[in-house]
Formats: sequence, structure tokens, C-alpha cells
Amino acid sequence: MFGCGTIFNYDINTSTFANLHDLNAPEATDAHFSSFIETSTTISIGSITSPLCAGSTISVPVNVTGLLNSGNVFTAQLSDASGSFASPLDIGTLSSQNSGVISATLPNVSTGGNYRIQVVSSNPVLTTSASSFFAISSFNKILFTEQMGIVAGTTSINAHESANGFDNDGFTMTGTADVRVTVASTGYAQASGNANVFF
Repeated sequence: MFGCGTIFNYDINTSTFANLHDLNAPEATDAHFSSFIETSTTISIGSITSPLCAGSTISVPVNVTGLLNSGNVFTAQLSDASGSFASPLDIGTLSSQNSGVISATLPNVSTGGNYRIQVVSSNPVLTTSASSFFAISSFNKILFTEQMGIVAGTTSINAHESANGFDNDGFTMTGTADVRVTVASTGYAQASGNANVFF
């Protein structure tokens, strides 16, 4: 514009130029009036919801400042139960150059409240700061209940299914193990004090 040159920004993702500044005297001829600022590329991790259960799928947000190279892959890593990343477990990946969300699956690890997650990029290789500590609980959820009815002493699963049908649901229970090895009863009192067995 002024015949003294122009500073452009080149976007490697879109192969396009953007005009940042048209130089004019005296800045174009004297270094005291102009300078370049080098910006770095950083990645950071978003919030992790807690508590979580082993085996569950979680979302791990990753934020990018700057530019990552083509072909970059983010990998979410889980610490050990003490929060150490000496031997991290890879739990999910995302192919992206930009901010995004990694879908990760927690492995079947011991319960505890000192787990953390970090994210590593592949191109260039960068590592986020670790997340805050969070808890992982064991998977423990009632899927359905079986109404036991009258259970005779030393009754096998097969025998009870045949006699009573466990007919409060559509499941068929099989096996030769004993449902109960005691005296006859009108209910399985050891399961929550009533005639239900929880699975």
C-alpha cells in the first residue's frame, strides 16, 4: 500500500494469506519501530465430571491455542490410582488439529479418588497439565430383580426356575448352584430383607 512492504499471516490449514499490516516509513526502514511476536501452540484439558464408574464412557475436552500440524492425534491418558503418569493408560483418541472432545472409556481399575487425566498431541508432541483429581467407583447398579417366592432348603437354580419360573421378568435363570442352602423360607431374607434377589 505504501510501497514499503506488507506483513502477512499464512494459515497452513487453509493455505491462505491474510494481510496483517502495511509497512510505512519509518517502521519499514528502522527496526526500532517494528518487531515480530512469536506465538506458541498450547493445549489444555477441560473439566472432568466426577465421580465416575469403571467401564463408563466419558468426554474429555481438549482446548488448542495456536496451530497444530496436519495428521495430529490427541490421546487421553489415565494416571494410576495415586495420580502418577509414570505408566499412563491410553483411554481414547481424537484426530484433529483444533479444539474438540475426546470420547474415552475408563478401564476396569481399582476404586479411588486420586485419578487424573492428561492429553497428549502427536504433531507436534505436547502434553496438557493434568486434570484435577477425581474419583473412580466400581460399577454397581441394579439391573433387575428376581422374585424368589418360596425357596426350599438346598434348592438349585434350575429346580427353582422350573418350579417357580422367576416369573416377574422375561429372564430364564440356569445353573446347578444352590439358590439357598438352609431351611425352607418364604423369601430370601439375606437380600435386602425381602423376597428379592438383586443382580
